[in-house]
Amino acid sequence: MRHDEGPGRAHSRLGYSAGVTLVLSILLLTNAIFAFMVWPQFMKRIAADDRSTDADGNRTKFYSVHRKLITIALILAGISGVAGVVGLIFG
Repeated sequence: MRHDEGPGRAHSRLGYSAGVTLVLSILLLTNAIFAFMVWPQFMKRIAADDRSTDADGNRTKFYSVHRKLITIALILAGISGVAGVVGLIFG
């Protein structure tokens, strides 16, 4: 028996214990939930900010840069959420 085998030492295919996989999956899901709660609210504040539109009412670079950053953050949150669920199911 190897040193890492034995009672309470169930390992996944990658060699991580089930406890580590569970903790990491919960962390990923928590990150995703937090991001989906925070970033849309932040986008609303950005859209309402005076710097988001110019004198003619057109969107400014301030708005478009923040929109792109928030979109990337939400995409990463979605990936994080999927990874967390996969970890919980198959971990």
